[in-house]
Amino acid sequence: MSGAVPGWGEIARSLLGAWRLARLDRAGMALFDISIPGFWRSFFASVLVAPLYIYLLAIAPGDAAPAAAEDPDPAWRAVVLIVAYALEWAAFPIAMIFLARLLGLTGYYVGYIIAANWGSVLQMALFVIPATLAWLGGEGGFGAFLTSLATLAALLYQWIIARTALQTTAVVAAALVIIDLLLGLLINAGVRP
Repeated sequence: MSGAVPGWGEIARSLLGAWRLARLDRAGMALFDISIPGFWRSFFASVLVAPLYIYLLAIAPGDAAPAAAEDPDPAWRAVVLIVAYALEWAAFPIAMIFLARLLGLTGYYVGYIIAANWGSVLQMALFVIPATLAWLGGEGGFGAFLTSLATLAALLYQWIIARTALQTTAVVAAALVIIDLLLGLLINAGVRP
């Protein structure tokens, strides 16, 4: 498929590929469309992630909530969150262009970003149940513990994707996960009230 939006078949194959990578099956990479059009279509994963992202923002405790009732301009806050969401999707792939050149991994860049984009759907879904339990149970408790475990699992999954798609060392994969995490934290720090 060469359009800007992937068809249902490509979405299903890509999510299956992401699932297989999560199960430590390197053959999951073969299910992704590793082409330039496939690269651009993989950003459609942001559309699949968006409802989960909005839900998690809505149930976030205290100051992490998207807009408090006393917020003077909730429409502006929504615009800021949308821009931050787009920046989160763009920042690491852009940074990775330079990192891939520096690390001699340019031949694997497209496949890595494709796998990471589709994998983000699974990562975000991983947080729904623990975050909901944390929200229902208040701060602390079993839900917060599960959210912490989900965070560790998501970071491990990102490491697996980096290690597999880039065919690189454990240390390089870990460094890339840390850089991605720091970029996300930096962007999110800029949108906190």
